[in-house]
Amino acid sequence: MFYKHGLNPPVDLIESASFLTILTFVRQRPAIGYLARDVAQHFEAQGLLKVLALEMHIELPPVGIITMRGRIRTPTCARLIDCLRQAAAQR
Repeated sequence: MFYKHGLNPPVDLIESASFLTILTFVRQRPAIGYLARDVAQHFEAQGLLKVLALEMHIELPPVGIITMRGRIRTPTCARLIDCLRQAAAQR
């Protein structure tokens, strides 16, 4: 896309799964970042960034639950996992 318009691609790139890292980078530099819509809208409501209305056609991999092998799940942990699975099934 950059080459079509005579612009060079950005050379100062970072990649992070941490929304706090992305938020910090965007606030400290002339940069853009990709965040989940709800996260971005939350920070926009706080006045920390501006959400750009861009269509992004990105397929994301499924999300999983990672637990420690051999560890007994607390009732709270087991309930949270159940709730997450129920919410995922409804999507």
